[in-house]
Amino acid sequence: MPELLSLDEIETLIYQILSGKKVVLVPTSTDESMPVVLKQPTSNDLMVANHVYNFYYDKAKKDGFLTIPDLKKFLNEKGLYTDADDAKVKELEEKIRVEKIVKSKYKMLEKNKKDIDKLIEGLQAQADEIKSKLSDRLGMTVEGRAGEEKLVYLTYLGTYYLDKEVRIWDTIDEFNSEPDIVFRNSVVREYSYFIGGLPLKTVRYIAR
Repeated sequence: MPELLSLDEIETLIYQILSGKKVVLVPTSTDESMPVVLKQPTSNDLMVANHVYNFYYDKAKKDGFLTIPDLKKFLNEKGLYTDADDAKVKELEEKIRVEKIVKSKYKMLEKNKKDIDKLIEGLQAQADEIKSKLSDRLGMTVEGRAGEEKLVYLTYLGTYYLDKEVRIWDTIDEFNSEPDIVFRNSVVREYSYFIGGLPLKTVRYIAR
């Protein structure tokens, strides 16, 4: 997040918040990106997407996938992600939280702020490295499989052509059969960022 945003950037972010829409350039398998409009899901969209989640949750369990607690237990028994790793991550995240409080509450020289930023960056890198031993495997859990299908369904519902109020895909089957895999996967990734919302520090900046 830059220290200063231009008026155009602020107006764009405000429009995104108020309208629930965002224009993004999505990579394709060609050298050109395709502009699309992403829209926040309606309450009905979320209701259907939750049904999709529950359906694929049950299916994944029947197919033999582990739940996250069962996966953590399995990894702990194999020494791949242990209770000690879990405790270390919590310890690092608490240190990060404290350093952020120190930076926000106390006046200090710019050099000291940069030192704290460097410290936080190092702590975060340590935490991410440990968490990757678990997170890299979450996609193969019951929750991971169901969550992926829910995201795919929401992406299909919320992706529109830039120049008209029409979804790019008429059905979820058309979305799943999209021949440009790069475009399809990129849309899903962009939509996951979009529905995650703006970072809190960005919202606070706009509200000044």
